[in-house]
Amino acid sequence: MNKLAVPDSTSIVRQQISNGLVVLVHENHTNPSLVLSGYLRGGSLLETPAQSGLASFTASMLRRGTINRSFADINESLEAVGASFGVGSGRHITDFGGKCLSEDLPLLLDIMTDVLTNPIFPEEHVDKVRGQVLTGLQERDNDTQHGLADLPPTAVRRGSPLWPQPGRRT
Repeated sequence: MNKLAVPDSTSIVRQQISNGLVVLVHENHTNPSLVLSGYLRGGSLLETPAQSGLASFTASMLRRGTINRSFADINESLEAVGASFGVGSGRHITDFGGKCLSEDLPLLLDIMTDVLTNPIFPEEHVDKVRGQVLTGLQERDNDTQHGLADLPPTAVRRGSPLWPQPGRRT
């Protein structure tokens, strides 16, 4: 395996630019593709009870259109060059990232910047994404494994079939 393919502390360059953004770069000239990942402080942890789900919903809506591009335009531009770009939200962060060939970096950066700075939240997509979220919540509510994961550890009694047994695979 090529040692350059695996990043470590000696192969990553860290640079902070004037706006405070920290950029980490790991170069691998044996591969013509690149991966970009970004993280912003903010996620569901910062939501009030009345805002529950807003971070995730906003992240889901960002790619749905900008003042410069429609949802279809964003997807067609990325697909035409085999690139990808997405936005997500977790408990502590909102993340974004993309993949493309090195030669398509200007296009990916242009789309990424447009999506993150010029979203328009088209009404027809608001209803679609809301429906997807509600369907996901219904699926989660019917998933017993998810329900068990939400139980506090004290909810399962010692000796119960749900109690972890030494040597038993779960």
